[in-house]
Amino acid sequence: MHKLIKSTIIAMAVPAFTVTFPVTASAEETECPNENRRGIVGCYHSEISPAEAFLNTVVKRGKWTNPSQKPVLLDVRSTPEYRAGHPEHSYNAPYPFIYQYCEDVEGDDRRPDGACKSGGTRIAQDPAKFVEFVKSIAPNKDTPIYTMCRTGVRSVGAAEELTKAGYTNVRNIWEGFVGIHLTAPNQTDSVLPTDWKINIGTEQDPVIVLNPLYEANELTPSLLALEDWDTYGPVDLNHDGEIDDEDKNGWRYHQGLPYETRLLPKLMWTGDSAESYYWD
Repeated sequence: MHKLIKSTIIAMAVPAFTVTFPVTASAEETECPNENRRGIVGCYHSEISPAEAFLNTVVKRGKWTNPSQKPVLLDVRSTPEYRAGHPEHSYNAPYPFIYQYCEDVEGDDRRPDGACKSGGTRIAQDPAKFVEFVKSIAPNKDTPIYTMCRTGVRSVGAAEELTKAGYTNVRNIWEGFVGIHLTAPNQTDSVLPTDWKINIGTEQDPVIVLNPLYEANELTPSLLALEDWDTYGPVDLNHDGEIDDEDKNGWRYHQGLPYETRLLPKLMWTGDSAESYYWD
């Protein structure tokens, strides 16, 4: 089904934060970052947010100062996931698996984004064939390449494979297409000490400072031990009283960036098991 899904573009209002790490002219000499925003150590150029990737690949489409530096957006999710929705103009280069057979869950075994609700057998991707496919798309190894998966995990491995193959400007979209639920401590009034801060001024001219007692014992609110907090839990980002996919922080949901479900042959995987786009 050819269906173009457009939502209100809020990318301009979403801060586009990136973490850039130093690289040298040679991909083999690229310094590895300590870890990305998912806590995964990776060796590639840097991270990029979905919002900035959208601005660079969709908003600026046809307006690049240097056409040779036009970014390539690689969606490395499986073929069913790509079919269920993907960023406009993104190529599907599945890695590290091409397709996953889902365990049947009462006849409804896939999520709206095409991923399995439960585990199942996978058709693995050959890393060499993955790299060769990308070379057919971007033969210039200085081309900016953005790798994206569902939550920012598979895309790290894809970015590393391309960096090992000599690509010098590979950036990982750290939140992914779907994203994850952000977590935060659920603080209650009864948890924090009532005297963690004190007034050293007057009632008319208060000067509020940290109570030295708590500072000395490292009991500031930001340093309270986990047991001193009520619990950690997911954040209701849209404040609708429910925790669901709409609260995940990726491209499709909370960031509300445009995506489509059209399958354009020039953007699709053409290697082994390419027919899996139509298996479900």
